[in-house]
Amino acid sequence: MPKETGEKKKGKTGRPKKFGRPTKPFYLVLPEDIVAKLRFVDHDIATAIVKVVEELTFEAFSEIVRVEVLSTERVIIWVCDIPSLCSWKGVHLLPISPGRNLLLLDDDYGLKSFELDLRDWIDARRQNADAAEDLARLEKLVEALRHLRATSLANGSNNSQPVTVHPVPLLE
Repeated sequence: MPKETGEKKKGKTGRPKKFGRPTKPFYLVLPEDIVAKLRFVDHDIATAIVKVVEELTFEAFSEIVRVEVLSTERVIIWVCDIPSLCSWKGVHLLPISPGRNLLLLDDDYGLKSFELDLRDWIDARRQNADAAEDLARLEKLVEALRHLRATSLANGSNNSQPVTVHPVPLLE
């Protein structure tokens, strides 16, 4: 019972959470055959939907960095959202889908220079706790670039470059 001072009763009150985490009610219309199939999973439709969805593996772009080699001289570099790269001189992120960007470099900014600049930038900010997530992502990018360089050298190539940005004249 609450005290007379206006304090609320401590402890659990009310109905427990259905799924052990915050929920949101909404109205849903489903075909009858889907409802019948969901009832095989669980008699409660909401629980059945949660069980089915939690077992799915999504093919969303979860990689921080992915390198695709087109030829001995061209590569495509995919990166997740890395905010600090958005303002990087000579680097362009072309959004392809949520959380997936094509990394483009200016013609005069090579992979070797980019990798060295990334390493310097990371070293200068290593103690900054605010940049921890960005640093982890950039370290993955540096590792991918190092691996690409090592692989290129092992294959006898020293010239791998990402897809570059070419200025497009404006039409008037």
